[in-house]
Amino acid sequence: MVSTRAAEHFGTVLVAMVTPFDKDMKLDVDAGVKLAAKLVDDGCDGLVLGGTTGESPTTSTAEKLTLIREVKNALGERAKIVAGAGNYSTDSSVDLAQQSVNAGADALLIVTPYYSKPPQEGLSAFQDSCVCCRCSYHVVRHSRAYSYSHCGRNCYEIGRSSEYCGY
Repeated sequence: MVSTRAAEHFGTVLVAMVTPFDKDMKLDVDAGVKLAAKLVDDGCDGLVLGGTTGESPTTSTAEKLTLIREVKNALGERAKIVAGAGNYSTDSSVDLAQQSVNAGADALLIVTPYYSKPPQEGLSAFQDSCVCCRCSYHVVRHSRAYSYSHCGRNCYEIGRSSEYCGY
């Protein structure tokens, strides 16, 4: 069951979109925009771009931001854009989160560092940094951020962190 609050913000159908590449293994922005439009035309309320399903480990920051910007420009308000913004480095995750919102993301999906397996306190500190402490006011005030963990690799769920800057 989808919570009323989430449904009001995101709708009820979000898809983790693959990141298309051309024959030279370069980001295919045109194919990405066409795929995004097709998914929305077929009933998706939002798209997750650059998440771990969307080849985030193999795309550069510039490629991630280009895809977010171009898909958002093409879709406008027809769909919510959720940007994958987590990796092993807290500083680069914070930077990517801020740049993703500036590129047009409506929300952030932040994966925790799953191979380094930080303790619960480390996961909470990572999460707080990405969501609150180091991001600009714009990120905190005008977008949503959600964390997820790879439980099989972390060995535990993310605990409830601090107040999430008012969330």
